[in-house]
Amino acid sequence: RGAAHRRRPPPAPRARHQPGAPPRARALPLTASRRRLSARVATQRARELQRSDGRREDGSKPLSARVSLAPAHLVAKHDLPIWRCGCGRMGCIETYIAGPGLARLAKHILGTDLTTVEIAARRDIDTGPVWQVWCDFVADLLHSLTLTADPDLIVLGGGLTHIEGLVDDLSATGRRAQIGDFAVPEIVLAQGGDTSGARGAAYAAWQAHHD
Repeated sequence: RGAAHRRRPPPAPRARHQPGAPPRARALPLTASRRRLSARVATQRARELQRSDGRREDGSKPLSARVSLAPAHLVAKHDLPIWRCGCGRMGCIETYIAGPGLARLAKHILGTDLTTVEIAARRDIDTGPVWQVWCDFVADLLHSLTLTADPDLIVLGGGLTHIEGLVDDLSATGRRAQIGDFAVPEIVLAQGGDTSGARGAAYAAWQAHHD
């Protein structure tokens, strides 16, 4: 007979929960516990974001999301080009807010090749416009995540977290980006700095191995 009449293999049996084993992961309501949003803003994976509820007694796993495109209104406001991302797509948020993105903004706005360290160190002298554009993009991203995930705390990781005054500048810009009287989540820096992503991946692998 034809392929449509062939018998399908029986479905694989479902694994039964063994006594004493950790409970299976399941979704938790957003109000279940203090919500923490971790974001890497300064590496090649700047648009990888993760929301977690810390330790969960029921064994459920953190949620993850990936933010991709840059906000069109800011691209138009600052008359910026659409750059190609390393992923092959055009206009990814990473091309504006990652470390190379900050340097790219300086080249476009000032016409000068500057490192991220130079841009940060001179933002009170001549790179202020570049720094403000960068803060606008990051603050808009955090604003979107706030409306989506409703975190109580935003933890920033990545190489640019070494910049002095980063939290203060982003918090001030974030308040301007918010809608009406919506509260701005507290912003803090990850203790691991630019190694936070690698540490988080290692910890996730350790958890998966021991589950």
